Amino acid sequence: MDSHRLIWHTRPHDDSAFFANELSPHGIESIVGPVLHIARKPLTHIAHDAPNGLLLTSRHAAHALALLPASWRNVPVYCVGNATAKAAGEHGFTRLVSGMKDVQALLPRIAGEVSAGSTLLYLAGDETRMDVTNLLAKRGITVTMTVVYYAIAEHDLDAHIVEALAASHISGVALFSPRSARITCTLLEKAGLSECARAISAYCFSANVAQEAKTLPWAAIHICSAPTRAAMRELIVSHHLKTE
Repeated sequence: MDSHRLIWHTRPHDDSAFFANELSPHGIESIVGPVLHIARKPLTHIAHDAPNGLLLTSRHAAHALALLPASWRNVPVYCVGNATAKAAGEHGFTRLVSGMKDVQALLPRIAGEVSAGSTLLYLAGDETRMDVTNLLAKRGITVTMTVVYYAIAEHDLDAHIVEALAASHISGVALFSPRSARITCTLLEKAGLSECARAISAYCFSANVAQEAKTLPWAAIHICSAPTRAAMRELIVSHHLKTE
């Protein structure tokens, strides 16, 4: 292992570990140091009647499906990403619509398949970047959004991340959201390690993520060609090959 060329993964642990495994076949070594962790929120109220559709924009919401009535298993589930659809399928839901890169790309599909006057249950995280409720209301679809998980910021960097940064073993950091970029910068500043950014390339999911990352003087800021995990993987792999 080239311990001087580690990619730091900042997403919640399971997401980070999964992405690290995707990079491994390309000869890229990783270090997992989440700046967020996921806390589940149980469903406390379930409507008696099934909605005309369910919406999940993250696999972290899939756990709530287990609490829904068995009679709902034939309700269409609109999922952002195949990983979310797979998680939904594990709870017995079979009418899965997935493959969209983000919720914005998925909304036209929902509007085209769910008729006006219908209802949609959105199982969401505590922070959402798009007003799905109002956007679908314009199509006559009533959306009920229920928070089923929280993404909670870590208070400090993990000790092994601090050690790797201090030893200049980290050459890149993967930043998947504006919030995680902001938290990463804040935690580096709090640890007195802001200057370490000068030797690290920031790989950003989108321009909005890059904007938040600009708080620190990274060696370079790279932006994905599309907001997908595959594009992030291609970005990191291509840069790794150029710098070998």
